[in-house]
Formats: sequence, structure tokens, C-alpha cells
Amino acid sequence: WVSHEPIGFDAVMAHPVTANIDAVGPDALIVDLPMIGPVAVFSSIIGLVPKSKLVAHLGDLDIASDLDRLYKGDRSDLETGRPITDPNDERIEFGMFLADQLADLDPIIENLDEEDDNPLSPKPSERPNQKPYEPPDRRQAPGRRTEVHLS
Repeated sequence: WVSHEPIGFDAVMAHPVTANIDAVGPDALIVDLPMIGPVAVFSSIIGLVPKSKLVAHLGDLDIASDLDRLYKGDRSDLETGRPITDPNDERIEFGMFLADQLADLDPIIENLDEEDDNPLSPKPSERPNQKPYEPPDRRQAPGRRTEVHLS
């Protein structure tokens, strides 16, 4: 996982990372992680990971501006995965699998699931003056280094 700045909930923003660069599409940034080799950072998949789930620091990457360019659709001079042209491409399923794995770690979703399981918990429509959850800006601040952790 690539982690960003802490945002509360004792968690960090994260993108999944894989060393299987053949399993990624054009939304994944391929970079060299020292001591590991080429890895792919899924720019289109992002979520929260509790710090307690990060078990090993694997290195630092200076990719904030590259991710920002990829968010804006500018792939020039960036190494990315091959385009997906077939709706049955297995890389789509792989991305969905990683998104599910990341969602399983999300402490906000975990808390929402616990509330939904409680029959006494008020439904959102029954919570007066409570604004719906709005996720923070999930792009990394320019100039901020990105840490790669194993979870």
C-alpha cells in the first residue's frame, strides 16, 4: 500500500501497489521501488488504512506530481499499464479485488457497517442536522513523499 498523510481515525490514505505490473491497466503508475523493483500504483483506487495494519516500511517514492498528472489524464512521459480494450480483461477483476481488499481495511466503512447492524442505531434520515460523510481530497499534496508499506 502507498500511504499518504494521516487524516484522522489513526489511519492514512492509501493506494494499492502490486509488483505484478502485467496485471494493471492504464490507471496504474509503474515506478521503480528501490530494493524491490518495478511496482504499479493504482491511481484510481484509494482508501483509508489504519496505521496498525501497516506492518513493514518498504521504501519512499517521489510520485505526488506523477499521480496528480495521471488524475488529470496526462500520461505523457509516464509509464502506465496497457490499455484495457476487452470488457472481459482479467485486469479489471484484479483491480476490483484490490479495491475490495482496501475497503475491508477502511475504518470508516467498518464503523458504518457496525452502525447498520445495530437495529437501535438511527438511520441517516433520522439524524437531524447531520451532514452526509464527504471524503477528504484524496490527492497527495505536491512535494510530499509517499511511503510504501506492506499490510
